[in-house]
Amino acid sequence: MNNKPTVFAANQKLTALSELEAFYHFPKNSRGAGQRLAIVEYGGGFYMSDIVTYCKQSGISVPKINVHNSAANKPLDLTRLGHLVDAINQGADVNTLRQKHAADYDQMLATIEVTADIIVCAALANDAEIDVYFAERDKSAARHNQTVTAFSGVFKQILNQPPAAVSLSWSQPEYDVYSAGVKDLKVLDSALSMLSQKGVAISCASGDLGAAGVPVNEVSRNKRNVHYPASSTHVIAVGGSAPVIDSSGKWVGETVFNDIYHGYPFASGGGYSGCITPDPVRKKAAPIPPAIDDLWVGGMGSSYGRGVPDVAAFADQTRGVKIVVAGRDFGMGGTSVAAPLWASLITRIFAITGSVADFGQLLYKPAFRSAFNDVANGDNDTSGGKYKCYVATKGWDPCTGLGTPNGEKLLASLQAELTARGVKTTSGETVV
Repeated sequence: MNNKPTVFAANQKLTALSELEAFYHFPKNSRGAGQRLAIVEYGGGFYMSDIVTYCKQSGISVPKINVHNSAANKPLDLTRLGHLVDAINQGADVNTLRQKHAADYDQMLATIEVTADIIVCAALANDAEIDVYFAERDKSAARHNQTVTAFSGVFKQILNQPPAAVSLSWSQPEYDVYSAGVKDLKVLDSALSMLSQKGVAISCASGDLGAAGVPVNEVSRNKRNVHYPASSTHVIAVGGSAPVIDSSGKWVGETVFNDIYHGYPFASGGGYSGCITPDPVRKKAAPIPPAIDDLWVGGMGSSYGRGVPDVAAFADQTRGVKIVVAGRDFGMGGTSVAAPLWASLITRIFAITGSVADFGQLLYKPAFRSAFNDVANGDNDTSGGKYKCYVATKGWDPCTGLGTPNGEKLLASLQAELTARGVKTTSGETVV
């Protein structure tokens, strides 16, 4: 998988999730009570002790966590995990660690990913019941579609007990998915569609590889492309932003998530699909552009497809959010933070309004415009100007979509929409 977590040194200032909760004005009268929030994982695992430690340190209750397909919950051995976390916290070079601990390194990253996903949801929607689903690798599928077929099984499983929202922080370039088997992609997209129609909001990370969608040294092979399943029209694709800080340390705005970590460039994933046609709502709000060089196109009659992302949230690496891994404080960034943040916010909102079918499309209505902090600065270039990228502009753009959320205004906009439809917004159960 290409959307791997980013880790930071302990001496950098980390961001408390409570800061993000305040900055994005999460509704104060709901923490998701009566709702389920699902998290889909692929590889790795977690230790419940880390979740408990984090919640105790943060002064919040530990949510009920149900683990599905628990045999696939395989975190790195706790002792070895702790040693690697300590090394990174002490400033060890990540590339050296990868070389010296080749057998453990990827499992460490996957364990950090799973732990971070759960902690973000536990911190921001701790009154909801959290379902953690582990997708088991389908070894019979083509290499790049082992993940796609594994996800198909999990999303069909989720249909048996639909949550308010799903958080998915894993992704891979469309080129790889499409080339490995269109049939598998269509099966997963069908499962995503069924959930969206049932009122389940699926929050998917758009990836951390910027406009390229792949590491820069692979652009000549694949050309630029967005990530799937973020490019599905049945999900809410979540890009990344970073705070703009004034001299007093106050957040005064946001820019596109774009920075360098250990010599490697990362930025908010975004662009245009090469194989998925946009729905009418997104096509109108995020029009397909004229031809752009170096974009991969496959299987479409028109040149480019669905624009990605839909929305964005904090993904800053230099001020990564504080989590706990192997009992140690740790920093986490990337759209792997932004996706569960959005899933948590939606869960809290749906606890008040009830679930809403195809919520991602509803966000594009003009009446919802005030619910977003427009991010109009920055770009998602990871090539140093070698390849074309996308630049943030007023309104929707392929860096941060519609922008980052104002939770209270988003709730008010949804309530007004439902009231106009004659739908009561107090049961937390209505699907419209």
